[in-house]
Amino acid sequence: MASTSNSISLYIGYAMAFCTEKQVEEAFNYVLDDSLVESVKSCERTNDETGRPFKMFFITIKGTNSGLDRMVERIKTEGHIKINYDGDWFWKVTINVPKTKTAFKPRIMEAGEIKEDR
Repeated sequence: MASTSNSISLYIGYAMAFCTEKQVEEAFNYVLDDSLVESVKSCERTNDETGRPFKMFFITIKGTNSGLDRMVERIKTEGHIKINYDGDWFWKVTINVPKTKTAFKPRIMEAGEIKEDR
């Protein structure tokens, strides 16, 4: 199996608000059986439907081992994996793919592009 690159970014799109960066780091290092987590960054959001807070996590992995290789291959094949971190609680993990921003250049709009007056 081909080895992953030196650095990979993983993403948890929805985690309970009580989850911490330290908890995520410890869980990933445990399931990977190595101290491969370089950093964990969190971002708190609010669910539009329920009004409840939740967190998103961005995990940077530095280095590789066979466990990480298997994890990445499963994510590529299945679209995501689930990491059970506490009883019935789990995180759905994907590979973080940064959104590319297209450069905006000012222009004059055509009359047909304007849908309503502001």
